[in-house]
Amino acid sequence: MTCRFWARRISCAPKIIEVMKSKPRIFVYKMTADNGGAPCLMNDLLSLAICKPKIRHKAKVGDWIIGLGGKHLGDGIIYVAQVTGTAGAEYYRDRDFARRPDCIYHFREGGLTRKKSAAYHEDPANMATDVGTAPEYRNARVLLSLDFRYFGKKREAMPPALKAFADSIGRGHRVNHDPARRRALVSLIGRLWRKHTGPTVIGEPHSKPDASVCCSRDEGTAECH
Repeated sequence: MTCRFWARRISCAPKIIEVMKSKPRIFVYKMTADNGGAPCLMNDLLSLAICKPKIRHKAKVGDWIIGLGGKHLGDGIIYVAQVTGTAGAEYYRDRDFARRPDCIYHFREGGLTRKKSAAYHEDPANMATDVGTAPEYRNARVLLSLDFRYFGKKREAMPPALKAFADSIGRGHRVNHDPARRRALVSLIGRLWRKHTGPTVIGEPHSKPDASVCCSRDEGTAECH
């Protein structure tokens, strides 16, 4: 699917109702870096193409992702997005995606290689986490969203009912929620969508692109070892 396809606007209100009816999963994780790479925002489209390989593997269309600030970014909600589409290795072949900052690989001589102009993941070890190995490139799964709220440095506060939950999150992500927590998360999404009905990008990223920031092999945390 191309950017022209994803550029079609999606009504937000029915999506909140959908959370209650169909019970899609809600992935919650803490971000250790917010530099425009993961998530990446361009042309009203949010994409998650690098880092967080487990979420990219598991999340399906209709699921929700909530990115929180970690100890380096400060408490609060950095973004909330509903997955409205996915892409595979074709993300790195399609011309309509080629200029996106997180499209850091391209096909050359039959395989994927990092672009010389890429602003992220200069360490070759990141390629296995981002896209996997040839020829399958099993990790080259990209989550796309037209239904999102990105706050960046203007982080939204986590409600008191969810603060202890947020504080308990370490490396990795949480997706299995008890009924009370799920209700609180659904209420949070609804409140944010009612509060921010205009631009989906509310704030700027916390930092500029940094090619030295890398992902660990387990959950894509931005820590180099």
